[in-house]
Amino acid sequence: MKGVLSLNCPFITQSEREREQIRKEFCTNNVFLLPNCVDLTEAHLYSKEIESPIIDILYLGRIEPNKGMDYLYQAMAACLKNDLDMRLHFAGVEQGNHDYIERFKRLLGDRFVYEGIVAGTKKTELLKNCQVFILPSLYEGLPVSLIECMSFGLVPVVTDVGSISEYVKDGVNGLLLKVRDDRSIVDALTSLQNSRDLLQRLSVAAQNTVFSRFSPKKYVSVLNQIYLQA
Repeated sequence: MKGVLSLNCPFITQSEREREQIRKEFCTNNVFLLPNCVDLTEAHLYSKEIESPIIDILYLGRIEPNKGMDYLYQAMAACLKNDLDMRLHFAGVEQGNHDYIERFKRLLGDRFVYEGIVAGTKKTELLKNCQVFILPSLYEGLPVSLIECMSFGLVPVVTDVGSISEYVKDGVNGLLLKVRDDRSIVDALTSLQNSRDLLQRLSVAAQNTVFSRFSPKKYVSVLNQIYLQA
């Protein structure tokens, strides 16, 4: 890493925290902040209204242990026991031989939907039909799936790992979870189920966060400035 970061070229990070850590540890100032961005064309035309009595929760990404699947499973078992009116959607590919999809199916029955791999119109409709994005990961950077879901007003319920907490503020535009803690997942989902006002407020704030901080126009502008210094 010291050798790479000693090169005379710009380096890009996705959060201010990462940038300062690299600057301090490797004594380099040639580090620039450039978070991911997503296409916001459809999202700009959409405003989510929380009306359904059932909360549809979406997990979007690789289905494997490091994404916190075991803790999510325990949390959903507790939510089922507490009779919370929720439905869990999985979209993505399962990796490894952990049988998470079958295990969630057996646990939740018709409260679980496996959507497969989603893209294009299918993904857009799924984002419109869900209200909460769940990501209890053990490790992350800044997931594109998080930005995509927030752009359609899904409330992020996510672990405080990687660069996430630089963009998701607990109780402001989402809810932050403890790592490896199914209880915090249950508490977060219960609070959203019990208060539709909270769900709606966080939804609006999540969407506004993406519009103000992750626009492609802003991304290209910053990237061009980085190229000029290369």
